[in-house]
Amino acid sequence: MQIGQNIKRLRKERNLTQEELAERLNISPQAVSKWENGITSPDISQLLSLVSVFGVSADALLGLDNRDEDAEVERIIREASDKDSRTVINTDEEAVASQREYHETLHNALTQYPNNIKLLNACLEIGTSRVLTGEGGEPSLVAECERMARLIFEYAKNAAMITETHSALTWMYLGLKDFVKAREHANALPIMPQTSGKMLANIHFDAGEYEKQMVQCERNIRFAYGSLLDELTMLAASYRKQEKYEDAIEVSKSLIGVSEALFGEERDPFLFGSTASRPLAVSYLRLGDVETTIDYLEKMVDETVTHLCKFGTVIKSNRAIGRDLDVDLSDKTHGNLRALVENYLGGVRDEAALRDHPRFVALLERVATLS
Repeated sequence: MQIGQNIKRLRKERNLTQEELAERLNISPQAVSKWENGITSPDISQLLSLVSVFGVSADALLGLDNRDEDAEVERIIREASDKDSRTVINTDEEAVASQREYHETLHNALTQYPNNIKLLNACLEIGTSRVLTGEGGEPSLVAECERMARLIFEYAKNAAMITETHSALTWMYLGLKDFVKAREHANALPIMPQTSGKMLANIHFDAGEYEKQMVQCERNIRFAYGSLLDELTMLAASYRKQEKYEDAIEVSKSLIGVSEALFGEERDPFLFGSTASRPLAVSYLRLGDVETTIDYLEKMVDETVTHLCKFGTVIKSNRAIGRDLDVDLSDKTHGNLRALVENYLGGVRDEAALRDHPRFVALLERVATLS
């Protein structure tokens, strides 16, 4: 890392402007700006002054021995954590005191390693924990957490660490009942129910916005449901590729069970198309069970036609799960039910075991009448 970048990070960590740093060094703000932009570098006398102003070692200022620094930081964090976990806690006051000591140990290490992202992250983690477990009324502690977070957002290259930081701040602000800032950081998280969705549901609940919380929970369930169906579908496909058809059947049937358990009659009709019924039919066909194969092909057609005739292209659930969320299927139907069902039957209609079977011929004749 260039020394100019180090100077910039150290200056910001100490909440100094370029003008304030220049005043302490008895130089012009323009000189500081040139250092930070890599145009010029401080001379040896200025290096000594910078070390004194920032309170760091020359190695830390110059960014030397990074591997030794990382190892030392990991040791400091590990030993501080071990000491904290070994502390006997009998009262809330002792718990607060133990966390404060842990935090101060890490914070003191920042004097020596002010640029270390791992140390900043560890300080933020314990700092937000202190806010949530008894010291939420201490403005300086909240401000310190915000400052740590700004440094992490600016310098961290690890997306996971940035996500962790947004998560920590979301829970901190939620604990402080600052719902505006909690939402801001929750919305910056990946769109997943266990991150932003879950946190937004908690925010709505704690804010007394129960109708909004219900809708958010339904969204989270839909998201988790869709993810579960995707994984089960892929698992069943893997079993079929390995010719483990009994296992593929078991997994595909579980798809239907999950949907029925959550949504009853309002289950996704397309689950009984390309997602479940057709794979079940293919698996039974590979096992030589032609009658059960046709059972599932008929079920596939029946379910698709019945649901689309009953609900149209927008399904409205009457159950407590999903009542406030409509499912729009227009992108899948394209207004042509026959084309949709024929697409589901693609491939299997050419199977020799089915081609001349009376029940299958009757099914194809029925599909031909659809519009």
